[in-house]
Amino acid sequence: MTMETGMTDCHNMIREYSDSPQMVRFVIGALTDAGILANPSAGKNYTAMGFHAAMFGYLARIFGNKLIDTLDVPPSTYKTYERIFNFMVNCFFN
Repeated sequence: MTMETGMTDCHNMIREYSDSPQMVRFVIGALTDAGILANPSAGKNYTAMGFHAAMFGYLARIFGNKLIDTLDVPPSTYKTYERIFNFMVNCFFN
């Protein structure tokens, strides 16, 4: 499986479950897992970082104002976008 095929499969899965709040939680959980991108000894993987950024963008495009992580109490789009933004800043730019 290539990265491109993996991205296409992820896009298809997100579209298929675009009415599911659980899909938002699942994808955000996977994308913000620090262990996936954070391997200090290996340095930054800019290709993987680019795919992560693209997946966050795709998730936002599909869910729009329904992009609400069920872990937020109380749930809010603002909190979800803020968490994604903070993850990207910390992981990509630090």
